[in-house]
Amino acid sequence: MARTRLTPSPFDPVQSRLAFSDRWLKNRSAADVGRDFRDTVTRGLIARVLPSGAVQFSIRYRVEGKQRRFVLGDYPALRFAQARVKASRNLLDVRDGRDPSRARKAAQARPTDTVAALVADYLKRHAVPNKRTAAEDERALTVEVLPTWRDRSVRSLTRRDVRGLIEGVVDRGSPVMANRLLAVIRKMLNFAVNHDWIDANPAARLKKPAREHSRERVLSDWWRRRESNLTADPKIACISDLLRNTKFTKHSIHPNAWGQVQNRDMEFRPRSADFLVINR
Repeated sequence: MARTRLTPSPFDPVQSRLAFSDRWLKNRSAADVGRDFRDTVTRGLIARVLPSGAVQFSIRYRVEGKQRRFVLGDYPALRFAQARVKASRNLLDVRDGRDPSRARKAAQARPTDTVAALVADYLKRHAVPNKRTAAEDERALTVEVLPTWRDRSVRSLTRRDVRGLIEGVVDRGSPVMANRLLAVIRKMLNFAVNHDWIDANPAARLKKPAREHSRERVLSDWWRRRESNLTADPKIACISDLLRNTKFTKHSIHPNAWGQVQNRDMEFRPRSADFLVINR
């Protein structure tokens, strides 16, 4: 008796392997709906024909003994070549022990209105264009704020959060820095209110954690020893009056400013752009 050869079923997995191409996509039939086709070029890449007629790319893999499907995208928004690249990249992550599905869920759950995003927006749109102390603001926010609040939603911040952060700076022995930090945080959160990040500033009306005392400055012995000789040189007398009245030291005046003492009437007339005070 002759052996009968069976005709392969259209759902035979062997028949579902092919090299993906635009030609195959155009020639697919109604019998292809709901079937998975495996790419022979990139192992692990699957194309499923949906009832709507769309083609969806995905990969299958196992994590912790469970089989999972990870959707890459739909054709034609995702072309064949792009699907192969994404499949290879995600399958490589699977071999390295990472779960693409879990990573995607974590990314979707992460808030977009984070403090890190607010800090970047505040520095770019307000501090850098408008404040001479933008560098100090950036340093304070980078060192003190971001390590604690980086991924926090701005809307989740409370007065207790702000107070706790400021008190932590005080407790480590930096009360003046805590005052400066509170001012920067309050300014940044005011910016957030004005730009619709939040509805109210949680740092509003928080008192400074420490009292500050102005530093007293006196003329050094270097200047006292020359008091008797100042009247002999009006230019030096003018400079001495400047230091005595402003309580600057001789090292506090920018070198470019010394040349602006006028020889005619011995008055100190600094240009605002050049008169720079350092180490005050």
